[in-house]
Amino acid sequence: MVGPKEFFRRLLILFIVVAPLAALVVGIIQLWNRWVGPTDLVLLISLYALTVLGIGIGFHRMLTHKGFDAPAPVRFVLLVLGSMAVEGPAVEWAATHLKHHAKSDKDGDPHSPLEGFWHAHFGWLFRTPEVLEELYGRQFKDDRVAQFVHRTFFLWVSLGLAIPLVVGFLLGGWMGAFTGIVWGGFVRVGLVHHVTWSVNSICHTFGRQPFETPDRSKNEWIVGLLAFGEGWHNNHHAFPRSAVHGLRWYQFDLSAYVIWIMARLRLVRNVWVVPRDRMKASLRNYRRQINDAVDKVQPAPKPARP
Repeated sequence: MVGPKEFFRRLLILFIVVAPLAALVVGIIQLWNRWVGPTDLVLLISLYALTVLGIGIGFHRMLTHKGFDAPAPVRFVLLVLGSMAVEGPAVEWAATHLKHHAKSDKDGDPHSPLEGFWHAHFGWLFRTPEVLEELYGRQFKDDRVAQFVHRTFFLWVSLGLAIPLVVGFLLGGWMGAFTGIVWGGFVRVGLVHHVTWSVNSICHTFGRQPFETPDRSKNEWIVGLLAFGEGWHNNHHAFPRSAVHGLRWYQFDLSAYVIWIMARLRLVRNVWVVPRDRMKASLRNYRRQINDAVDKVQPAPKPARP
């Protein structure tokens, strides 16, 4: 039987992640062939996939954590796709994320749920912007590709909105342009933001924690599915540099599969993955500590009667 805590967890995840997506599906069905058509749906899904991969692979695993190396043209494309997600310029995004890792769930963490669940989800965006310390941004100073994409951020945001507008116009005239930018532009950006924010909020509040980390990072499979692997957040905090976040066969990680394909095509190189012996040692150590903690709270055995 599901306990109250587990029931609340499932209900909150349903409300935050699943319910809006279900409402979107209902809206598409109701508006089909009136305000949304096959072209709009293709634009929504394809641009969602490309920009989520741009954030997860480009901004996160490549730029921030250096999980793999890539030549300048590949870096450029990945960072442009990440910029089209409209989550901020590349270097600022990476520096903020490094600060999150350095102070995860402690004072100074930009988006910890310790200050409230909704603060972690999106409330932190409405605070007065902080000047990020040089400590978190200095490693990107000599990255000419990242600096160029960072400075031209609004150009790529405009491109991300222009693509569905132009494609919609070419295939459906002015009405096609309108519905194209609505679904492939604004709705898509909203979905990407919502899923990304869920990594900060849900994955630091609910889920499983197979590795011992000095924070509240957790694995949550729903976010892992929608964010193409980013929801295996405890795995990531345990091994930040790893280009693979889904460390078990059943942990779906589309971003890792794409990186593997690019490596096979020699588009990227030096892909860093967690050595198997190191991962097993971390799991054994965590389980041993859990067992020790359980033993400490077990009631002392009653002395045998004479």
